[in-house]
Amino acid sequence: MGIYQLIQSLLDFKQMPISANPALLIVRFPVLIIKFWLIEGPSYLTKTTWSLIRTTAGILSISLLLKTFFAPWKGEYRKGYVAIARGIGMTIRFFTLITGILILVIEALLCLIVIVLWIGAPLYWVGLLLLSLGGLA
Repeated sequence: MGIYQLIQSLLDFKQMPISANPALLIVRFPVLIIKFWLIEGPSYLTKTTWSLIRTTAGILSISLLLKTFFAPWKGEYRKGYVAIARGIGMTIRFFTLITGILILVIEALLCLIVIVLWIGAPLYWVGLLLLSLGGLA
């Protein structure tokens, strides 16, 4: 049995329940924690981030604001008011778009920070442990 098969057997959850062999828990638990922390956690956070960004863009109606950017404000088509209504509409939509894009960028950066902190947190705690034991001094 090679190392690849051993790792695959440790990662295979359906092979044998942990409760059937308590010694298996000692071997499997660190592998499961690492798999969760480095594979499943960032994957879930990435999916959640994309969902959050799409939802926010939908709530702020970014695509609708872009489609109707040159349309007159409140559909004002009376003679003599079209140019004024278009100017007002473009101004309001412009500032709304800038604000919406700024919100999306801030949201994306915060989610990226969370993902980086998620991956880096164990390294931080291991570093503190080694520092407290005098290993890094």
